[in-house]
Amino acid sequence: MNANLIRSRIYNVVPAATWQMEELLSLLDIVADGSIPSACVDCATRPRLRLNPAFLADYCRTDEHLLMLVLHELHHVVLGHTRLFERPTRAHNIAFDAVINAILCQQFREERYWSFFTAVNNAKDFPARLLRPPPGWPNRLRFPAGASPQERRVIELLYGNSTVGATYLEVFELLVESLGEDAANNCVLLGNHDSDSSNAENDPFFGKAIRDI
Repeated sequence: MNANLIRSRIYNVVPAATWQMEELLSLLDIVADGSIPSACVDCATRPRLRLNPAFLADYCRTDEHLLMLVLHELHHVVLGHTRLFERPTRAHNIAFDAVINAILCQQFREERYWSFFTAVNNAKDFPARLLRPPPGWPNRLRFPAGASPQERRVIELLYGNSTVGATYLEVFELLVESLGEDAANNCVLLGNHDSDSSNAENDPFFGKAIRDI
């Protein structure tokens, strides 16, 4: 799958080919890179969106799923996750992904979009079930069997209908506290969360450009 095909697929699924997405993609070089787990954005002088072709073949067979992956990566930049902590733990990275995935699910509430997250992580294991909508969502919110009060609170903040008073910081702190420093490995994180990627955002102008768009 070449870069032009990937770019074309993204354009095809964006509603009305919004100028914001066109402007955004014009800033990025799209490259295939099998060395990363799924995708990542290099915020360098010449920004790149790197995508793993094998991951796309497994999980992004539809254009809607590809869009969710791309938007997930861009949200890491928009929310400044690469700058929040000098050495983010796995618990931090799970919290980042959980919040971003919930934001995208709330924005794209049709199953053809959010089914990307249910395909990547299952509803049974913890913390994998925090990285996807719970069963029954969006019509009915069902909590996992055996979920602690703290986990139920996190799910309610992420996917509940009443979010008045809930802040990003509150969700993040609850997630990090419930996961602890030794977070489980039975979940799939999107993007590139290795130790070398924390310093990838070395061009603050690119991050600002994305936020402006």
